[in-house]
Amino acid sequence: MTDLERALKEFQKKQLRYQQLFNYYEGDQPLVYSAARLKAAFGDTFARFEQNWCSVVVDATLDRLVLKGFDVNKDKGADDELDNIWSGSDLEVDADDVHKDALIAGESYVIVWKNIAGEIEVYRNSPLMCHLFYKQSSPKIKDFGAKIFQEKDRWHITLYYPDRLEYYVSNSADLPSGVTGFKTEKKSAANPFGVVPIFHFRWNGSLRNVITIQDAINKLFADMMVAAEFGAFKQRWVVSNADLTALKNNPNEIWTIPAGDGVGQSTGVGEFAGEDLAKFAAAIDGLANTAAIITRTPKQYLSEVGAGISGDALIAMEAPLVKKAEKIIKRFNPTWKELAVFLLQLNGKAVAKNQILPIWGRVKSEQPLAELQAINFGTSSGVPLVTMLRKQGWEKAEIEQMLKDKADEKKANASTAKTLLDEARNKLDQNNDPGVTEDSEDAGDVDQA
Repeated sequence: MTDLERALKEFQKKQLRYQQLFNYYEGDQPLVYSAARLKAAFGDTFARFEQNWCSVVVDATLDRLVLKGFDVNKDKGADDELDNIWSGSDLEVDADDVHKDALIAGESYVIVWKNIAGEIEVYRNSPLMCHLFYKQSSPKIKDFGAKIFQEKDRWHITLYYPDRLEYYVSNSADLPSGVTGFKTEKKSAANPFGVVPIFHFRWNGSLRNVITIQDAINKLFADMMVAAEFGAFKQRWVVSNADLTALKNNPNEIWTIPAGDGVGQSTGVGEFAGEDLAKFAAAIDGLANTAAIITRTPKQYLSEVGAGISGDALIAMEAPLVKKAEKIIKRFNPTWKELAVFLLQLNGKAVAKNQILPIWGRVKSEQPLAELQAINFGTSSGVPLVTMLRKQGWEKAEIEQMLKDKADEKKANASTAKTLLDEARNKLDQNNDPGVTEDSEDAGDVDQA
């Protein structure tokens, strides 16, 4: 099997599987159980009732994954260069999308390259469009990468190798089912960097485990709305020998029903009792709690937990989510380091991977007092203040401003101390001068008079 065949096969496998996951995250969820019941209750009126917990599960973790940049150890020039690339390429925005893709589909991709003008381009690419192949003998070593996209009514596939890039284009606007539907688009381009410029972020969790729960929640929610519809317009019954076709179930409508003839069934009217909607709400809450347990999402994100919960209790409830976010960061760090090294390589700077430190925002919900106590404990144990501030999620600019403020404060305190010391010395010198006394000053004034 050729590399082009392998790439096309992977793309075809991904389409249905990943598209379903992204649709569920966006709230485009099919009513797998209640479509017929909704049509019976609401007729041709468009009715769609959903509670999209998939987005909540993803966003709760995504909020804890905030990449703020990189530090380069022992290389100020490379550090500044990486900061410029970070801010100039809007990489912080792309990083958020990269993390979201991985949380939804289990993987995400970034492609880095230089354009014709020599400018560095960093793009997040959907996992629907990209795939990275690894060597079977060494699963951590990239073999080649592939990207598929549609442009100008044609499908394009680019294969990325350490030494070259190959380009293919489809013969028609439809995605071909086999490689015979593709032809070489243009001559292969050299890759002077010796690196496959596709960076693969992987996470073993995705929305796949939540889909069935989401379907059940939507089913219960739709049933509750149907029950509410019948509860708002209760079903009534009438037993009578008279013609009832003229009766209308409208507000303020008065029914005139003849009495029975006393022989057969007597005339009677009544209504069916409505369904208790609280039962549906309780069942939905139970399923939401199941989703919280499976995904390690704090329950307060998915259901009401009551008032009066202390900050420490909330932190304890968020502990599984924090642990999950820390594991994800640990999985993503090597790829972000690899990407940062390649960015510097494109600018002609060689930096070792272990010199790169990705800077992340705070994962834990800290109380100010607890944060201060952690910093004090760390510094008293010999950990540098700057290191402690990094561990607490301070950004580089915040740390630099703090150090500047501290230096300015020290300088100001030294200046103030010097001024006070000079004043004290002047007073001391005056007190120790035998020729200067209050009496002598008064006497001088009298003689002069």
